[in-house]
Amino acid sequence: MRILSLIHRKVLAAAAVFYLGILSMSGAAGNLLCDGDFEQSSPNGQIPDSGCWQSAQEGYGGVSCSELNGRTNNGLHIFTGELPEHTWTAPYQDVEVDAVGSFWAGAWIRTSDSSWIDGSQVRIQVEFRDGADQMLAQYESEPLEAAGQDWTAIN
Repeated sequence: MRILSLIHRKVLAAAAVFYLGILSMSGAAGNLLCDGDFEQSSPNGQIPDSGCWQSAQEGYGGVSCSELNGRTNNGLHIFTGELPEHTWTAPYQDVEVDAVGSFWAGAWIRTSDSSWIDGSQVRIQVEFRDGADQMLAQYESEPLEAAGQDWTAIN
């Protein structure tokens, strides 16, 4: 299973930014994510260095772990590039799960006033994949679509 925090912006020449606090993926065994609160990573302005997170994006964009962005302590600053073709960024991690079970995914998210583009969206996406990395199913949260949001729980 792959869980992503996805930012998708309207195609304009500017960057979209949001902040991710605590991300969780729960099943019968509790939180399934490694470093879901980013506290195992150094707040050094780089991609989380815990070894748990990977980053994917179209064009320029990325994530940086920082003390300044978290809901509690550390958090992620997630951004897209400024060119029209740089439309999404999605930090993610792959988690092995049993084929039978129910799961819940959620995150605390805050959007930026200064660089938010009308029409952009932030959402959590969960993909179930087989051993050959073929997608079997995909689920998405309702999107957060407004600038300057206080910390908001989405799942």
